[in-house]
Amino acid sequence: MSTADAVQAQLPDVLSASARSVHGQTTAQRTADILRSAILAGQIGRGTSVTESEISVTLGVSRNTAREALRLLSGEGLVSQEPHHSPIVTVLEPDDVSDVFAVRSVLEFAAADMIAARTTPVDLRSLERAVNKLSRLVGTTDGLEVLEADREFHASLVACAASPRLLAAYSRLESEIRLCLSISTRSHDDVQELVDQHARFLDLLKARQFDAFKADLQRHMDAAVLRVSAALRSSRETQDDNGSSPVTRNQNPGRLR
Repeated sequence: MSTADAVQAQLPDVLSASARSVHGQTTAQRTADILRSAILAGQIGRGTSVTESEISVTLGVSRNTAREALRLLSGEGLVSQEPHHSPIVTVLEPDDVSDVFAVRSVLEFAAADMIAARTTPVDLRSLERAVNKLSRLVGTTDGLEVLEADREFHASLVACAASPRLLAAYSRLESEIRLCLSISTRSHDDVQELVDQHARFLDLLKARQFDAFKADLQRHMDAAVLRVSAALRSSRETQDDNGSSPVTRNQNPGRLR
């Protein structure tokens, strides 16, 4: 059985664990939240088919709600759909990761430049809270919590720029960033290293050493790209060794059951 097939077989169980929290609700957003969490946790693997009927039956929501939830996730880049095929969890390739982080770097560097140009004090307490949250997670095995604390720091950095348009642009990219970070976090064993990195980012911002901050941030981004790309290649090699074809955007792994 291929990796994608194995994950597909488990998908009803993955969703059933969250069905109680959705039952009785008909909001597409709540359904999308459940699916998003499962995707980011790696419980629903990339390339796995996610159909309206499966979601509807397992979560106890209408097919219209399931369809809208998939539309929301598609808009976030977490789900892809080719004509005449079922939606699948987006398959990231190393080039996609490089592109996401390149755009992310542009936006976060722009935020740093806007903060540097501010003549009034910038409230950095949201970044402090994110660093403290990361600190409390040292030793945890909950990759999603680490991912969220990491995400909160960088999203707060952009928010500190006080530019609604910059924040909107970052928000549109955020789900793809989270998808990349979910892979990066799962392949990053040292949470303390993440704490130290983000604490240094904060110290540099407080000291208004923006050139040093951007240099450190670029190294942080470059390392994340290498980690994610290596994890993707390792997954591809494992599939090849198992004799299964890696899933691509143009392949439909079939229905869940």
